[in-house]
Amino acid sequence: MKRFKLFIIFVFFGVLLAGCGPSFPKETLDVDVARLVYRESGRKPVVSVIGNTMYIDLMLGELASQEPEVVNDAMRVMQRAVFASMRAALSSDANIEFIIVTAYDSPEYNIAIQSVQNMGDIKGFMFRQMSRGDFQSRSVFIIEGAPHAAVLKYNRHGITEADYVGKLILSQATIAGSANPLIAAIINTLNLRYLGKENGILYYVARSDASETFGVLLGDIFQTQGAIQAERYRLEIDGIRIININGEIILDVSLP
Repeated sequence: MKRFKLFIIFVFFGVLLAGCGPSFPKETLDVDVARLVYRESGRKPVVSVIGNTMYIDLMLGELASQEPEVVNDAMRVMQRAVFASMRAALSSDANIEFIIVTAYDSPEYNIAIQSVQNMGDIKGFMFRQMSRGDFQSRSVFIIEGAPHAAVLKYNRHGITEADYVGKLILSQATIAGSANPLIAAIINTLNLRYLGKENGILYYVARSDASETFGVLLGDIFQTQGAIQAERYRLEIDGIRIININGEIILDVSLP
């Protein structure tokens, strides 16, 4: 509840600031956000703006700790960075549509945790166009281990709505699948990553060798999440396809 109230306070102040003109002008947005995040989280971030997307990177060695409370402290630091960046985006004249905050454990990138925020959803929640539950179900949360954690650091571009929805489908399918031990194990084994959208199809790759048998078991959950998110964001998606590292199709489902 405290975190929820804190979120509302940040958004409220963001609106007030935005109404008084851009407190975070686009010309110096990266520098200003870095200063704000450092002040509110106590960690020096690396901030970059690429097109419509703002990236904030944090080095949090605590992520590799074996102590749960230490890891929780690191997550709270990351959360403060997310709040600070949202507040800045709301009071900037820059066209920021997405905010991506990524925390790493070390320069070797053994662990990476990434949060992706859609500014359209934030504004929709702020103006009570969606419920709290609806807003939370639009969250993208990605956890990567070595050797794939570094991909989150170097694969940078201004993302599209389709990119966001593709990541969201995978994130929510992972959460929904956690209720079924078999599905959760399969998703974990496949180590899926969103590739992109082509000719109306969302593509994912299984980074471990995988067979069509695995894909069949994931069909229902991906079809359900695909239909939900396509309707929410009014995005034309004809289907979802998962390929393995050899380029072989292991799942091919159509959306209604």
